[in-house]
Amino acid sequence: MMFDEAARLLFELARDTSTRLFASLSGWSQPLSTIDLLVMDFIELTAHANGHKTWRHPRRPVIPKRRLGNSDGLTRGQAAEILRRMRHGELDGR
Repeated sequence: MMFDEAARLLFELARDTSTRLFASLSGWSQPLSTIDLLVMDFIELTAHANGHKTWRHPRRPVIPKRRLGNSDGLTRGQAAEILRRMRHGELDGR
């Protein structure tokens, strides 16, 4: 198996919710299939339609929010300006 093929397989496993790798990377206690997630969505929609506005299925994993990069001390406007300058080639990315 070539390295690029192994890397593609690893990325595919990391995107599949039914694999232990995805569950581990996402901080879930167990992997869940697409069917499991759809059934949980259906149960939550039914509860929402019946007046339980904030109810979540107890086994649904909470997906943690991830921040990429280090933006400590930058406002949203400053970060947007840096990204705009990088897109237009004014900064070299270092």
